[in-house]
Amino acid sequence: MNDAIKKITINTILEAAPDSTFNEDDLPDTARFYEIGIDSISMLSILLKLEKRLSVDLVSLGEDIEAPVTVGDLFQLVEKLLQYATTNNQVNNE
Repeated sequence: MNDAIKKITINTILEAAPDSTFNEDDLPDTARFYEIGIDSISMLSILLKLEKRLSVDLVSLGEDIEAPVTVGDLFQLVEKLLQYATTNNQVNNE
């Protein structure tokens, strides 16, 4: 994952967890979302914001998406979405 996409993803996570003790530089891939203060509603908000910010569509994968449990899981999901969008020319290059 390139640094810009990772930064967008981390900042989106941290926006949803304003009381978290983590910051952009020390959020580990192994951090579980409940440890950061992210519940299921917050996760939905994160996913919707990432869809908009990265110009991807979760539904376009056409498969069941397992809810990410860790930050690393979310990175993997974002990579999968970006690869799918790029392969299918669905990335919005503004």
